[in-house]
Order: sequence, then structure tokens, then C-alpha cells
Amino acid sequence: MPEISLPHEIIYGTERDVEVAIVAKSLLANEVLIKESAKILEGIIDGITVNVTRVRVGEITNGSPLKELMWVGVFFAFQDQLEQEVPKLFTEITGVSVSTEYTALLTVTVMLVAISIIDQASKKFFPGRDTKALKKDYQEKLQVLAELCDKDPAEIDSLVNESLGNNLKNRLIATALDFFSPSKTEGSAPIYGTGGHNISGEAVAEVPSDLDYLIEEAQEIYEVKDVVVDIHRADRDSNKAGWRAIINAVGNEKVRMELSPEINPASVYGK
Repeated sequence: MPEISLPHEIIYGTERDVEVAIVAKSLLANEVLIKESAKILEGIIDGITVNVTRVRVGEITNGSPLKELMWVGVFFAFQDQLEQEVPKLFTEITGVSVSTEYTALLTVTVMLVAISIIDQASKKFFPGRDTKALKKDYQEKLQVLAELCDKDPAEIDSLVNESLGNNLKNRLIATALDFFSPSKTEGSAPIYGTGGHNISGEAVAEVPSDLDYLIEEAQEIYEVKDVVVDIHRADRDSNKAGWRAIINAVGNEKVRMELSPEINPASVYGK
């Protein structure tokens, strides 16, 4: 099946210009959430592989409102035995003329993922805090996605909670906060998406503004196995810098590396 290009449009209902730094963070957050959404879509339909090949900016309009339009290259593949039973979703979405409801597939999933991350983070850091509006918007997006993919909403909900709950790292919470950040500059500006699917101002208001401070202070310790560690350099002139490496399964930034005393650093440097 060939690569197709899906629109992902997010309009923040802001009344004033949004700082460039905040706009840039929201764009990057959308890209990360798009890739997380691809994993969710892949899990919803058995035998389907969803690969995001590229994300490019189509249009950015700052002011009142802030509009971000992206075009996402997506490659859908399915197992041979499913070729005769391709879901309506794929026959619609890969046609010459794609209906509006199916062009909204990606944006609806991104909204669902962003809301779910914030709701789960709120439970973790602020147990008992009311997120009624977030839950309401989540259920609306869940129902839309279930109808588009012809799946039971409960099944999708379970998949989302399992996927994001097991991967609710601070960096993912920070990404969701960056997604909402343009709206949070004015407290509770609503978010409008492709196909008329929105996140209400009431839901935006429930996104904890103090959550970013908590995740900055929290230290994450978790075990990763069977990963590639790319050792980039050792600053021999500075004891403070020490060894640095990139762990691709965790992120793209260099991090400080501590080796077991039994390992000779020179034997693994550059390998």
C-alpha cells in the first residue's frame, strides 16, 4: 500500500500572539504525539503496520488564533491474509477523494493521546483532583475513533491506558504539556482540530499548570534492556563531564554515563 499524506491541523483559540518558543515547543510536541498515535492506531487494528515516514509543516499563522497545519506521511501495510478483508478505514483513506471524517483520524488520535497523558499524570501527581472536563472530551474522542476504526470503545480505551500507562515517562508528560501550552498562556483557550473535533476550554483549564515543576524535580529511574548505547565522547580534561552517550531507546540527547567498575571504558569507547 503506498504512502499517503494526512493533514493534522491544530488551532489554538488564543486572542493574542504566542511566543515563538512556545509555538516551537508545541510543533515538536505534535510531532511526538503523532508518532505515539501511530502506535495506538497500529494496536487498534490487528495485522496492520503504521509507519510515520515524515512530518512537515504546511502552515503556521500566529495571532488570533494560532494555527498549526502539518502534513504527515503515513505508510499503512497489512498482512497478506487480511488483503481480502481490508477495513473500510483503509479503503476510504487511500482513495482518490478522502472524506473529511477520515482525514480527521490522526488529529482525533493525537487529541485522545494528549488528554490521556495529562489525565493519567494528574492522577499520579494530584490524586483526587477533578478532571471531569478532560474525561468528557476523552470519551468524545474515544467514541469518534471507535466509529472510524469500527472497534469497541472499551477495547480502544484499554489499549490506550495500557500503552501510555506503561510508558508514562516524565518526558512524555512534558510533551503533552507542550501540546497544551499555547492555550495555557491564556488560561483556557479551546483547541480546534481537523474535522471539527475540539478540546474544550473547560478541559484545557483542568491541565495542571504546576505539573511541569513536579516532573522537573522528579527523578526517573527505570530499567531498559537490549538497547544500543552510542558512546560519543569522553571529556578527559573535565572530571565533571566524564563519559557521555546517547541511548536511542530513551532519547536523542547525550546523557552522563556511569560504567560498572568491572568495565574498562577504553574497551567500549566508539563501539
